[in-house]
Amino acid sequence: MAPGRTVPWCCWEEWNMVKDWLLSSTSADIRHGILRVEAWRARGRVPLGVDITASLLETALWDASFWGPSAATAAALPLAGTLNGLSQQQIRLQYSATIVRMVNGIADSQQKGRVAVSVNTLAEAAGLSRLLVDIRHESTHNELPSLSTLQLAARQALDWLVTQYWQRQSEHLSACRGRVQDVLSAIVASCHAAATKSLTAAAAANDDNPKEELQQATEGAGYKASEGRKQRKQLLSELKTLLPPPHTPLLAALLLQGHALLPPDQQQQQQQGMDGSARKAQEAALMLLSKQYPELKRHLLQEAVDKLCNLTTQQQHQQQAQETAGSNDADQQPQQ
Repeated sequence: MAPGRTVPWCCWEEWNMVKDWLLSSTSADIRHGILRVEAWRARGRVPLGVDITASLLETALWDASFWGPSAATAAALPLAGTLNGLSQQQIRLQYSATIVRMVNGIADSQQKGRVAVSVNTLAEAAGLSRLLVDIRHESTHNELPSLSTLQLAARQALDWLVTQYWQRQSEHLSACRGRVQDVLSAIVASCHAAATKSLTAAAAANDDNPKEELQQATEGAGYKASEGRKQRKQLLSELKTLLPPPHTPLLAALLLQGHALLPPDQQQQQQQGMDGSARKAQEAALMLLSKQYPELKRHLLQEAVDKLCNLTTQQQHQQQAQETAGSNDADQQPQQ
């Protein structure tokens, strides 16, 4: 199995946070996103979609006219560690260079085979507007386009990035998370079927039933041990492909959310406690997962402690708020 791709963010929660910052309507959030992307650049391997989005927005923050007269909150202000302003020529150069990098990067990623295909064809196949391709050509071989033309191109580029990178990546993450949950449920269901058969066989053996009745009791559920082991092996292989071992913290978080370790037929009865087969299935599923993810138990414990600490902190804040509200009500009561 091929290893996972190296990325500069520590977790997908951080990626989502930067996405929300960069796509925000306030300049303060956009600046936070740009500064975080700068830290990612120091680590290397920043995806083109992230890099270009941050570069275009950084240039736009210098360009007050980019946001229009009604967007006063997004007026161009100096970023941390920068000079006091940029000339229009410098802004045009930054827009042009970023758009050139974007078109070239997307076209290069589309090149396949031994025969090179033109940038125009590749850009059109990727859904880039003709304006972006023309600006790439003009900026590289002729004069820089006007500021208004570059602003229009920057807006089109940002729209393309939002649709083709940020939204598609978010949808892919949601689909992967849903598939991981489905695989975990299937593993627990298989372990539950095995546990049910084992307990049924043990109960039938303790009742001193004849051999024929014992065989009927163990085969009545329609579960075959060999097929169950094969199914769990395939599910674990798929899970390891979706979530390589370096992503064990994400798996631990998913296991502690909702009913991931409960059999499907008992997820609605969690309040009433688990029966013996459900508890045995849970233990078996955790044992199987721990063999594939050696650090799982440690991360489960850490995640559980973090949840308890957060819950305690929230309760303390609620109690303090109630005490404050009570004292305020007492102060407002008129004295008899």
